[in-house]
Amino acid sequence: MTVLRGSADVKDFNRNGNQLDFSISNASSAVLELPLIYYAGYQVRVTDNNGEDRTLPAYESPNHLVAVDLGGISAGGVRVAYRGTLPGQVGFYLSFAGWAGLILFGLYRKGTFKLRWSNNRV
Repeated sequence: MTVLRGSADVKDFNRNGNQLDFSISNASSAVLELPLIYYAGYQVRVTDNNGEDRTLPAYESPNHLVAVDLGGISAGGVRVAYRGTLPGQVGFYLSFAGWAGLILFGLYRKGTFKLRWSNNRV
């Protein structure tokens, strides 16, 4: 992890796949560059010493890695995780619904799954 601007002490760095957990202290207008290749969809959540949760935007650093501007946060715990973009999430759920519909249609055509509609009118 690199401090691009300002100053900060980083401790308890833990990486699990594309998720990072660490704590910061003595930060003064710090911008951190994280050891993750930049893709849109990273979420940076900071819990400061007062217990307040904040979500900060992640952006691309000059080295094409994930960077985050801590602004006025001087100390706290940070969690960085990939959550995906809104178009990616919408596409995933549409694809899931399409596959489920295709499976149900196949079962209906095979006769395993029957739909009942009543044409009786009173």
